Amino acid sequence: DSKGSVIYTSLLDNLYSGGGGGSISANATGTGTQTIFAVSFIPSAIYINGVYQNQNTYSVASGNVTFTQAPPQTSVIEFVI
Repeated sequence: DSKGSVIYTSLLDNLYSGGGGGSISANATGTGTQTIFAVSFIPSAIYINGVYQNQNTYSVASGNVTFTQAPPQTSVIEFVI
C-alpha cells in the first residue's frame, strides 16, 4: 500500500492448517525512493522483478526490510520465506 506495508498474496491459512505446501510470499511495489518495507516474517529470499537479491543488498530488523538502494518505480518486490 502507499505506506510501504506488504500486501500478502499467499494462502497462509492453507499452509498452516495442513492444507498444502509451498512457500509463503508477500509482494510490494517499488516507488523508486522507498527503501524500507514492513513485513510480518523474516524473508529467506527477496526478488525484485523476478531477480534474486543478494543478502548484502538489504537488512532485516524490527519487522522491516531495508534496501541499500530503493527498488525501481513500479518494480515487483517478492518476499519469500
